[in-house]
Amino acid sequence: MSLQFAPVTRILLVLLGASTLLVSLFDIGPSLALPPTRAQPYRALTHAVFLPDSPSLLLALLILVQTAPTLERRLSSRHLAALLLLIAPLGPVALTAACVYTHALLVPPSYTYSLGFVTLTPHAPTWVLLVLLALLTSPVLAVLGVLGAVLYRSPLLPLPLKRFRPPLPFAPETPSIPRSRRAFPAPSPSPVPTTSTMREWVTQLTPATPGVRAPPEEEITQVTNMFPDLPREAVIGALQRSPNVTAAVDTLLSGS
Repeated sequence: MSLQFAPVTRILLVLLGASTLLVSLFDIGPSLALPPTRAQPYRALTHAVFLPDSPSLLLALLILVQTAPTLERRLSSRHLAALLLLIAPLGPVALTAACVYTHALLVPPSYTYSLGFVTLTPHAPTWVLLVLLALLTSPVLAVLGVLGAVLYRSPLLPLPLKRFRPPLPFAPETPSIPRSRRAFPAPSPSPVPTTSTMREWVTQLTPATPGVRAPPEEEITQVTNMFPDLPREAVIGALQRSPNVTAAVDTLLSGS
């Protein structure tokens, strides 16, 4: 999946990957993860900026690459950012689940396939990856992320929150539609059939009459040059009644 025209997705992937790697590098994950305590209330916020381990990070990045760029191009960068900000306090697992649900809701499947007695769509592998991510981290947060995406698109959400769009100077407000950069060759004009070509077609399509041969264009031109005053139909008739050019010339000479 291309990340072109998806600046919010690129920033999200970089921040999530960098924060998770830094937390793992300094081994401070246990002091930043849920649940918050009276002595460490900041855990309610810090848990939302990283994932607990590398496998969960890999799954989350894979899911986001498959879903977030399409959502950003379909909705707009600011619209996607508003959705992410609404779900962000629940953490990256909930945020990933919200992207999967919204992607399945807004992007119709291009095909279906059967696996035994079950009919699946291209969204099925993404849901499988989400289930694996939830089992590795927190199924509750994944469910909350889906519910948050449902709430965001429901009429229960207050209208000011639904219309909120964060100011992003690097991203347009309207959806970005990628344009194809592939160069297509200009269509070549159809060749116009010449007179000789049309005569050949007529000659080939006209059924042959017994005792009458179809003279080639070379013979017609040769005899026409010898008798420029005769009409073309007379030359063709003489050639049709003669076995060769010499006999046709004799016929025309005797007739004149």
